[in-house]
Amino acid sequence: MSVVLIDALESWLAAGNLLDGYTVAKNRWTDAQEESGAEFIVIRNAGAGGNSNRLLKQIDLRVILVASPDKVVAAQNRMDEIVDYLRAASQPPTVVKYAVTNNPVGPLYMTDGRAVIEVNVRAYQEGS
Repeated sequence: MSVVLIDALESWLAAGNLLDGYTVAKNRWTDAQEESGAEFIVIRNAGAGGNSNRLLKQIDLRVILVASPDKVVAAQNRMDEIVDYLRAASQPPTVVKYAVTNNPVGPLYMTDGRAVIEVNVRAYQEGS
């Protein structure tokens, strides 16, 4: 279920051209990505989610953006664009809506100086 929502969120962000310039990783990033120094976005599960019932499921996802030291401001701007896009009225057909559940956190810095910025997103999906 959550893999479908991760794919749906990736597609939705790609439709808004918000993944341009970033490699996308799902659920984790690898040592190769970390050592490459390149910018990437991780979309993963973010815990148990909200209250769900047979009519509406609430699943939490996390969007993590990793950027090189010279692109921190651009990364912060991109995360703000992602948040604004997810708060927009129109939504993709695979979910009822997306709700950003916190303001972006970061930048936090890895030992190599790259910035990490993240935000949690709740996906509301019709139950089965």
